[in-house]
Formats: sequence, C-alpha cells, structure tokens
Amino acid sequence: MSKKMRLSEIAKNEFVKVFSLDMEEEGKKSNWTYLQPHKHSVLVAPITDDNKILLVKHYRMPQQKSFWEFPGGAVENNETALQAGKRELLEETGYVSPSFETLFYGYDRASVLNSPLVFYVATNCEAMKAPLPEKHILDYKKFSLAEVRDLREPKMCWIDFFTGMLERAEAYKKLL
Repeated sequence: MSKKMRLSEIAKNEFVKVFSLDMEEEGKKSNWTYLQPHKHSVLVAPITDDNKILLVKHYRMPQQKSFWEFPGGAVENNETALQAGKRELLEETGYVSPSFETLFYGYDRASVLNSPLVFYVATNCEAMKAPLPEKHILDYKKFSLAEVRDLREPKMCWIDFFTGMLERAEAYKKLL
C-alpha cells in the first residue's frame, strides 16, 4: 500500500494557520484543507441559580449575522482549560460559578479544524459584575429551557445539543 502526502501552509495570522494536504493512496488522489488554531477552545453552558440558561449574542462575520451562543473562547498560554472557562464566563457575562463539570472533551468539526474543545456545564451561576465590553458581543440574556428550544433567532448547534441532552435526561428520570 503506497501513500504519498504533501502538506502546505496556505496562510496564517495571529489566531490560526490554514493548511492544504494533498494525498495519494493506492492511486486515489484527495485534497484536504483544514485550520490549525494556535490555541484550543472552551465553551461554558451556564445554568443560573434560578435554573435559567445564560447565552451571549455574538456577531459572526462569515455568516454576517448574530447568533445566540454559550460563552467561550481560546485557552491562553498561561492557563488551563478550566481557568479559561471561568475567565470567559466572567468576561462575557459578568457571572461566576462555584461548580464546573466537563461535559465534552474532543474535536469539534474534526474534518476542518485541528483543535480540541472542552465543553463545561457551570451550575449555580450568579452575577458578580457587568460583563467586559467586547465589540463582538451584542447582548447576553437568561433563558428557560423552553425558551432556548423555541428560539427563532439563529443559534449555534451546541445549544441544541445541550438542550436535547437536558430533555432526554428528564425523560430518562421518568423511566426510573
């Protein structure tokens, strides 16, 4: 079995490198383009002490619209993923949590993005201060589970993943 590969860096900036991988295996040629962020990412699903889900509204340039999302961002060089999750929650919402639990660790969009993601659930979140002003964050708001599920505005897929898990957990409890 013969395999030939050629990896080329196409572009880079302070956040990401873009690579092209040309591959030939057993006479079949393929090309992959993927992103290599310089840092890995965290997402936080914040649940407030009144059982609301806290979301932030980000403007996303590729789609040229805003989305409701969980707080999150890059893990900085001098911090752990957990420290980054706590920092992002505070910066983007002004909330803190005494309890973070890892919900997911792995690769998000593995076919195009070579960077791990840590997804936390933070419970008993409470407001500590006003969020830091950031140009890409338009708003933040507390939602009930039903309100999140029924959002008509664009939302990121992780929100449906998380709310679906919560709904299934409630259904499974009823079976026990």
